[in-house]
Amino acid sequence: MFAMIKSAALALILLPLGVFPAYAYTDRNAGYSISDHNPEAIIRSSNVYAFTDKNLNNIAVHTYSAAEVETLTGIKFSTEIFQQEYEKLALLQRSQLSLKTLPIPLLDLTKYQKDEQKIFFGGNTEDREADIRIDKFNKLHAVTFCYPADKENTAAYVSFVSDNDRLYIITFSANDMVPTTLDNENSAAIKNAVWQQYLHSVKTFKTSKPQISADKSLQYYDAVNKRNVALPADWVYIQTNFKDQYNQGCLTASLPLGTMRALTKIIKQEFKINSFDDVKQGTDNIISKEVAIFADTDILRQQKQTGQQIAAALGETLITASLKVKDDSWQDLFAQPDASQMEFTSLLEYSLQRLQNLNDEYFTLNNYEYSVDFDSQKACMSINSNIALYKEYLFDTLAQVYCTPKQKINCLLYLKRQDELQQLNIANIQTDWQF
Repeated sequence: MFAMIKSAALALILLPLGVFPAYAYTDRNAGYSISDHNPEAIIRSSNVYAFTDKNLNNIAVHTYSAAEVETLTGIKFSTEIFQQEYEKLALLQRSQLSLKTLPIPLLDLTKYQKDEQKIFFGGNTEDREADIRIDKFNKLHAVTFCYPADKENTAAYVSFVSDNDRLYIITFSANDMVPTTLDNENSAAIKNAVWQQYLHSVKTFKTSKPQISADKSLQYYDAVNKRNVALPADWVYIQTNFKDQYNQGCLTASLPLGTMRALTKIIKQEFKINSFDDVKQGTDNIISKEVAIFADTDILRQQKQTGQQIAAALGETLITASLKVKDDSWQDLFAQPDASQMEFTSLLEYSLQRLQNLNDEYFTLNNYEYSVDFDSQKACMSINSNIALYKEYLFDTLAQVYCTPKQKINCLLYLKRQDELQQLNIANIQTDWQF
């Protein structure tokens, strides 16, 4: 088991070279809360919170100020104006006319989806015709576009809600286990069941007066490491959590919104990323693609064009992971710390030298320095390096693994292209990212 621990720790630290609070999420700045029940996966930026519900459906809440709506639509916006649009639809409904009779430019979904300053999750609605319905969610008027399931897509809903002169767009994508083709009788039953699941979540959506704060930074919380990490306001993070009877873990990848959009566009065809569900399912693939591009020359060689595009898009990325494991053999690492330190030092030096000797046109390890520090209370290993991809894209990288005898381990992986302005105070994050 000790050998396995050594191998795992070594692999984690070489990756970039070889390469939840309670049941309701609250955003006081945006002025809303919604029950999420400790989801396994979330995505968050300054304007969106997306998560998986207990039925593995995917829900996202997008927030827009009045000024942002006006910029996107060209229409002056307020909650009063939204109410006027809602009343037009209500009049059509009372007159037993189709709600599609009148165009609603304010609720033109494509304008929000194409916003280059934000990120939007809402299922694949392109070339799909929607039904329109009006409802009340917690006394808030809502206009919902309902996209039925078809052979290629699950059911999706997009609801527009407004309060306090904010526009909220709530999106829902049914999980992939819901059948998309059924006979008429079963289809109606499934359609109603999916709608009820959506209602169950959306009726927990509540608004409050937005609390405008001078601090515009974004931050995420790692429940295993019990640490907050501050990020710039224009970043986004993806976080997954898992827990079973033996292990508990939290993995978070964060990067600028512009980088996220560029990477998503590049690998959209490969991973079929059209919705939050696709991002959630592909998170490991996306992260492994980023990391593997530094580790596997076969990937660099076989997918040169894609690899070059990814390398060009990457600016600054932070990945953190924390684990709790139930394994008594973990204590072996600290029984003889001096011997363990010597062994890991030897392994690191051998591995780094071998990696440096493997330099080719795809990957170059220009230089590196490392530290190994073991005692009876902790084990810490870190590597700082300078690498090149395709002889053109130069990156500074940092890897750190920190372990304790209490069967805890956390990892930090960081990379920054050298011609990019550094936004993160990585020295502080590195110091804080310890148990």
